[in-house]
Formats: sequence, C-alpha cells, structure tokens
Amino acid sequence: MSHFVSVEKISKDKECSNCGTWLKHWEKCRNKRATKCSVIICNETENLQGVHVNDIFRMDSKSFIIPLCNTHAHLPLLQSMEVSTTLISSNPRHSCKRF
Repeated sequence: MSHFVSVEKISKDKECSNCGTWLKHWEKCRNKRATKCSVIICNETENLQGVHVNDIFRMDSKSFIIPLCNTHAHLPLLQSMEVSTTLISSNPRHSCKRF
C-alpha cells in the first residue's frame, strides 16, 4: 500500500529507547531488514536511515518511522513523497515494546 508522507524535521528523540536506531526500530517491528529507500521512484540501497514522517492525509500529527535514503531523508519541510512501505509508529508503546 502506498502513502503520501512528509519528513518531520525535528525528531523528538535521536534514538528509540527500546531498539537503538530508528532504522532498527522499523526492522524489529516489521520483522524484516530494510533493503531500499521507501520512496516509490527510488532504488537507493545504501545509507538507509529510519526517519520520522507524517502521513499527509491523516488529520492528527501521529509520527511514523520508515526507511529512507539520505537524499529523501533531507527533503525540504512539507514536501510530500509517495512511499510504499508499512508505516511504523514512532511511539515504542504502540510498536516495538509490544513484542
């Protein structure tokens, strides 16, 4: 399923308190390794990072984590992109601490 997201420029925490890096957080919750950038038109496989994003069609400001390449992780504020991945909650109580 695809989503339209924008990158949050201010991360609440530098790391997940339970998993370490945000990329490891996404991988733990998905039970799979991140192998490429989540942006549909991108095939980058190097330098992936777990990035805080917002689904632009949600009315709340819930934050999610997805794997992005360095280029897409640093897009201008509010620029949207289409991604094809599972959005994982950035709140450990609703994600990684449930396992």
